[in-house]
Amino acid sequence: MPSLAAGLDALDWLANRKIDSLYLLATGKPAARQSLYDKVWNLQRREAERVLAAIASAGLRPLVFKGAEMLSRFYASHGLNLLADIDVMLARAEISRVKPVMFGLGYRQAIFDTELGAPVDRDIEDIAAIEGAHYELAPFSTLLPLSLNDDELEEARTLAPHPIWKIDGNEAFVAVDIDLHHAVATDLESAPFFERAVRSSFSGALTFCDADHAWFMATRLYNEVAIHGKTSLRDFAYLAPLLAAGNVDWEIVLAAAHEYELYPSLYYYLGFLNHLQPGAVPDNVLSALNPLGTERMRDWGWQLEKLLDVLPAMPVG
Repeated sequence: MPSLAAGLDALDWLANRKIDSLYLLATGKPAARQSLYDKVWNLQRREAERVLAAIASAGLRPLVFKGAEMLSRFYASHGLNLLADIDVMLARAEISRVKPVMFGLGYRQAIFDTELGAPVDRDIEDIAAIEGAHYELAPFSTLLPLSLNDDELEEARTLAPHPIWKIDGNEAFVAVDIDLHHAVATDLESAPFFERAVRSSFSGALTFCDADHAWFMATRLYNEVAIHGKTSLRDFAYLAPLLAAGNVDWEIVLAAAHEYELYPSLYYYLGFLNHLQPGAVPDNVLSALNPLGTERMRDWGWQLEKLLDVLPAMPVG
């Protein structure tokens, strides 16, 4: 069971794990927090539609993946906590052509300055350093107003600033951040993802096939928990309905596990999801992903203890 030793109540604990919306949607309490999440997400969703349409109109092929796609597909108009950014991938050969589109839409490669209460453009050297060493451009951001009622404003004031950066009267100003990728990792080419891509829940855009979303999100979460101390459980809230939909091509998952040696990350977290939803992952797939007999170079065990804030049990008697 999750530990509440830090003095947090259950709702605060869930909020720290970024899945308090699951409780809010089930109980309707507190309603103001969920309506705030919904309003922020729907603003981001509408803006994403505008951006994706403009990118497609420029003759480019935008591919939405991870959180925004999962939210739009499985939670529709409901926000699941607060979404930090929207991830979009383009073919590497197209990435230089997207900047004029974003600038034309009013986006800037900027960071919000809390003292000034306004976005400040990144220095050109910082942009060059980010884009020269990473698989994405420096994030594009715009600030949009959102009208909130008194209860929603009170909730907004208690939350961490991003993406609600500024509150003025009865308006909150939401930073919509678009992360434009030409790959998803330094050692992964984008072309195979585009070859297997399917229609997105966003108009005129593509998205990962379910198999690519399954192995990529499970592996990314596993590595971020181990290396960066990530504590969010939100990826499980994305992966659970994805697996329940039953459209995963498990041969693609197994091929990725073999090519990139992902056996531990996939075995543990897909195994956990299968524990929550028996039959979500075929037995033969879990058996093939078993890390015993592999090199286990990035095998950090279940890591669920970190995510649930409990101590692991001694593995031997």
